[in-house]
Amino acid sequence: MQLLVPGNSAVFTVSDVPADQFIKKCARHLKDSGFFEIPKWAEYAKSGCSRELSAHDDDFFYIRAASILRKMAFNAKECGVGRLAHVYGGSQNRGVQPCHHRMASRKVIRYCIRQLQSMELVEAFGDKQKRRLSVKGQRCIDQIARQCANF
Repeated sequence: MQLLVPGNSAVFTVSDVPADQFIKKCARHLKDSGFFEIPKWAEYAKSGCSRELSAHDDDFFYIRAASILRKMAFNAKECGVGRLAHVYGGSQNRGVQPCHHRMASRKVIRYCIRQLQSMELVEAFGDKQKRRLSVKGQRCIDQIARQCANF
């Protein structure tokens, strides 16, 4: 939603910019910040049991964390690890048998959420099982959305 403020300047939010642009900029921001650490096992980990190989992109963890931040901006109520694993899951090729939906790797999602929580972009709420954007996280994604809208 684009809001007009005094001074004829527009304020852009995450919903105003295309997802691919936002995720690329946010992933670059997470990588440049230096606070988001990639685990040692990252090059061997698959993103889910339905995948045959590990991710080809070296920045996979940054991209997944940026995507999680974007999902949390839209779905504040429903952002547990299980829900995100279902969203990021995919269809498993079972040969001649029909394909079935499989969950994404919960370890990867849990690791990204913990790193975002250590950066204070995400906070636990309620029964401590679900996460939401913190004030700092909301400020960060709004700033990135403004940068995407200016280009």
